[in-house]
Amino acid sequence: MQIFGHRGIPSLATENSLNSFEKILEYKVEGVEFDVHLTKDEELVVIHDFNTLKMSGEDYEISETNYETINSLIIGDNEKIPLLSQVFDLLSDKVFYDIEVKSRGKNRSQLCKKLLELIKKYNLEKNCMISSFDPLIIKEFNKLNSGILTAVIYCNDKDVPFILRHGLGALITKVDIIKPHYSQLKGFMFFILTKVFRKKCFVWTVNRQEDLDIAKKRGCFGVCSDNPQTLKQEGYKN
Repeated sequence: MQIFGHRGIPSLATENSLNSFEKILEYKVEGVEFDVHLTKDEELVVIHDFNTLKMSGEDYEISETNYETINSLIIGDNEKIPLLSQVFDLLSDKVFYDIEVKSRGKNRSQLCKKLLELIKKYNLEKNCMISSFDPLIIKEFNKLNSGILTAVIYCNDKDVPFILRHGLGALITKVDIIKPHYSQLKGFMFFILTKVFRKKCFVWTVNRQEDLDIAKKRGCFGVCSDNPQTLKQEGYKN
């Protein structure tokens, strides 16, 4: 089973910061998950939310803001919101990437195109999988015939459309992997997707030993964790 750091290692450093990604190398974590957005001037930046308020205290919508402004903001301990290229420069091919794509809808096509171009520039096609809550993003990415693994994310969150809360997005687009929340590793749809449609399973966000045990029993090939260094130290790397 592969263990990924969720937005780097947020239990040790500011999420989605270069410092957090440096911890991935320091603790020899084999994979990393993070979120990517496209700025107004078409730069790929690594941040979870659609705006900068939570991270910087200043409220800018990523897709409506140029990178120069994004780069002027301070997050964490005097850190910056990184470009995806900076993360690739740091981690290169030393890890496997789960890149979650975020879009409000209007820039899906250009975001996917820019993302694939950058992945190819760094020769990381075999080191990446592309995931999203939005199956239309995955359909858009698959149109590019990249050969890169794709995954649909799902959970019971009320902000996610009801039809997509149980993995149904995997049935309306061609994906290799399903990404359920750890609380959803059971039930009829999970069985259908993994046993009938034979989708691989990667689960988030697993921070407790007992949840990791369940993920292993359910046949998941990987988990995403806020504290991957702890899971590794407790002997869960195989």
